[in-house]
Amino acid sequence: MKIAIISDTHDSLVNIKRALDIAVEKKCNVLIHCGDICSPETLAYIVGHWRGELHYCLGNMDSADFASIGDTMGERVHFHGEGVSEVDVGGRRIAFQHYPEIARGSASSDLYDAVFYGHTHKRHSEYIGETLLANPGNVCGVIESPGFAVYRTDENDLIHFDL
Repeated sequence: MKIAIISDTHDSLVNIKRALDIAVEKKCNVLIHCGDICSPETLAYIVGHWRGELHYCLGNMDSADFASIGDTMGERVHFHGEGVSEVDVGGRRIAFQHYPEIARGSASSDLYDAVFYGHTHKRHSEYIGETLLANPGNVCGVIESPGFAVYRTDENDLIHFDL
């Protein structure tokens, strides 16, 4: 199974559409957003352009109102709030969070196959023991060029894509 991992979209609708189009082309059917969507309108845009399951958490630029917004968007949209978010997808135990320090602690716990985070806007990937710890980079194109990643559950690895 393939899962699209995005973060730090910061209302960049053109790049969000590019990322979602590539994710569909790569046959991803789950999307994990590691925070900093920014506006409720952008969350609605993502939900409107993504047909698969969506999991998202809060970043430092997001509003707590996202919880109530997500509740109105249907069964395929899952709001995970702040803190460590957990999902079981494709036979893998996955955690995701906005902040790298918290994500590193989760990856060090041996509880997960993969842990994803955002916030730094910088692509990163390493293994801590058997756990993949990774940042998909940023969709908005601030600090580094815009991009995202696809997580392959069968291989427990990540492929980065430029936008």
